[in-house]
Amino acid sequence: MQNVGIVGLGLIGGSLAKTIKLHTPYTVYGTDKNADTMRRAFLMEAIDGELTAETLPQCDVVLVCLYPQGIIDYVTTHAADFKPDSLVIDCGGVKQVICDALFPVSQRYAWHFIGGHPMAGVERWGFDSSFGMLFNNASMILTPDGGTDIALLHEIKQMFLSIGFGSITVVSPEQHDRIIAYTS
Repeated sequence: MQNVGIVGLGLIGGSLAKTIKLHTPYTVYGTDKNADTMRRAFLMEAIDGELTAETLPQCDVVLVCLYPQGIIDYVTTHAADFKPDSLVIDCGGVKQVICDALFPVSQRYAWHFIGGHPMAGVERWGFDSSFGMLFNNASMILTPDGGTDIALLHEIKQMFLSIGFGSITVVSPEQHDRIIAYTS
């Protein structure tokens, strides 16, 4: 069985937790700075346990759903705690600054980092607005570094397709930011 950690249980993180629980047998550990959000996530069975210093090293995949600087800070602070050979994926809306900061960190430690951007959302935010069907047929953009193993990339694509994403696009961090800036 696979263990998934989710950092930040707002709209994106909460929806990811709910859809992973809905579509997979994975164990989901979550963390959020808001204690009320954590209580609701447990009550709604969106998470199986709290993502802590003890559970983080057990996670095969960690999805970091914070604002860009929060993503960089969290991953850098916990770099030595991620399980060797695990996968860390951010879910931020910009990629270049995040990937530039975190590709070298992942190479220094024995885990993989891939930039990610789920192209879904609603005009609300927070855990209360999250729902398990948010990503149905949505696009997921992945921004791996040049050395990412093709088999690992295929595994990541399959994971996102299995939880409802309709398509997976792989681009460089620079291409992502250019596309998003143009479409915004």
